[in-house]
Amino acid sequence: MKKLDDSVQEQVMLFGQRVRQLRKMAVYTQGEFAKECNIPREQIGRIERGEINTSIGNLFTISKILGISPTKMLDFSNLDIDRKNILDGRV
Repeated sequence: MKKLDDSVQEQVMLFGQRVRQLRKMAVYTQGEFAKECNIPREQIGRIERGEINTSIGNLFTISKILGISPTKMLDFSNLDIDRKNILDGRV
């Protein structure tokens, strides 16, 4: 698999954190959420950990299940994360 450049990897990790934040706010377990999204639980976990750059289709599916626009899914301003530690894998 081709390695993502650091700026893209940071966005992938931030997206994963955003998915986790919103999933927990909606009171879904990973398993429940995966079932609702029709995405394997293991893949949801990999998305949340920023291990994979998921598809635009999954972005739309996830946002629909969470009742939020895709644009707001990509708003990382409310994440409580030390961005300096993201690429070091400490998040």
